[in-house]
Amino acid sequence: MEILKELSAFYDIYVFSSLKDVLVNKILKRLDPKNTIFKGVFSKFFCQKVAKGIYIKDLRIFMNKSLKDMVLVDKSLYSFACQMDNGICLMPWVDDPEDCELLYLKKYLIELSFCDDVR
Repeated sequence: MEILKELSAFYDIYVFSSLKDVLVNKILKRLDPKNTIFKGVFSKFFCQKVAKGIYIKDLRIFMNKSLKDMVLVDKSLYSFACQMDNGICLMPWVDDPEDCELLYLKKYLIELSFCDDVR
């Protein structure tokens, strides 16, 4: 959670998940019990179902934000099919204590926050 706390100084962080509201809210209660990190939640209802079990997250639901200022981080490449230039695909974490991908992502996102256009 420290990484998300650090990144919240550079970004407004939203959860955009293909899970149902109930599951997302349970997870968020554990991740951010004081509601200090995440600015909002967009669950399965806001995703576009394109096939069985496959959902696309369209960043245009953020009507008051420009695509040049948004990044979508997900483990599924198809999740950001509507805005490929705004996506960062992460390898899923598999209980490896040597995994440093989130640290690399943090550094990259902080550098990216100073760009005029994240794409």
